[in-house]
This record gives sequence, structure tokens and C-alpha cells, in this order.
Amino acid sequence: MRALSPMLQKILDAAEQEFGDKGLHGAKILSIAQSAGTSKQLIYHYFESKERLYEIVVSKRVRDCFEQLIAVEMERDEPVAAIGRFLGAFIDYLEQHSENIVLSIDQVLHNGAQMRADRELAATREVMLQRLAVPLAAGQALGLFKPGIDANMVFFLMTAFIVGALSLRPVFAMHDGRISETSPEGLRGLMRQFLLDALRA
Repeated sequence: MRALSPMLQKILDAAEQEFGDKGLHGAKILSIAQSAGTSKQLIYHYFESKERLYEIVVSKRVRDCFEQLIAVEMERDEPVAAIGRFLGAFIDYLEQHSENIVLSIDQVLHNGAQMRADRELAATREVMLQRLAVPLAAGQALGLFKPGIDANMVFFLMTAFIVGALSLRPVFAMHDGRISETSPEGLRGLMRQFLLDALRA
């Protein structure tokens, strides 16, 4: 990929932060311009509209997540450990990149329109699912995982659970001190174990 100019990179970084905080409808081009140290006019010159800039940001963030998951080394692990390693990497990624959580929820409001518009993103997602399918199928063949579920469904359930748990934690923590006291490492471990147990036969 061709390197971006410093100004374009600043705009994209500012846009990731703005959309990651406020979603498409809440984000303001003026705020992005001010954070990037440029003008609204220049942003519109490069990206045509707020919607187009949002589409680029969504594709970039989701592709980065998929590529991180594709890179998870699972080949040497037995099936349960391999799925656990994948889960751990997914949880860590979303915890470290909270903008992806907001963008995931925001995409629900837009029926995934921006993600569907990017054909290359769909291809990257397919590669990621193929990687997940290998230990899943191996575990099913050994009777370790529930039969009749595929990588697409497993990844959907992982995403729904992890995004939900991480986004709702502050709300639940206001009402339940035990959640507040659970360390990030402890929460990750609980989430990982809960999802693995849900997959077991």
C-alpha cells in the first residue's frame, strides 16, 4: 500500500478517534479538522463527504482486526487451546482498540452498509474465517466442540459476546462492585473460558 501523506494520516487518525467516540451521526467534520490541524474544506476535498470518510475508517479498522486475527499462530496447538488463543487475541484487540467496539455497535444501526461496500474487506474476512475453521473442525471431529456450527457462526457469537461485555462493563459496574473490582486480566480470562465452555460438546 502506498504511504499516505502526513496530512492525510492526521485526518484519518483524527477521524478514527471521532467516529470511534461518537459514531457516524454524532461525529463532526469540524472536530476532525480541528484535531488534524486542517480545514473542513480540505477534508471534503480529499474524502467528498462525512459518510465516505466514515466508510474508509470502518474498513480500515475492521481490516486491521481481521489481519491481527489471521496472524494468530494456532497450528501447533490442540483444538481447544487454538480456539482459546484466537479468543484471547480477539478480546485483547477489542480491549486495546475501543474505537472498534463503538464502530461495531454503530454498524448495527447502519445494517453493516459500510462493511458490505468493501469487497476486499469481505475477502480478508473469509481468510480469517478459514483460519478459525481449521481448529474448529478438528475439535468437532474429536468430539470436543458442538457439531453443526461453523466458523462464521462462532465468530458472530464471539463478536456479539465480547463487544457486549466490554461495552456494557462500565454500566454494570455502577450497580455491582464485583464487576468494578475484576481486573482486566481477570475479565479476559472469564470471557475466554465462558466462550470456550459454550463451544464444548
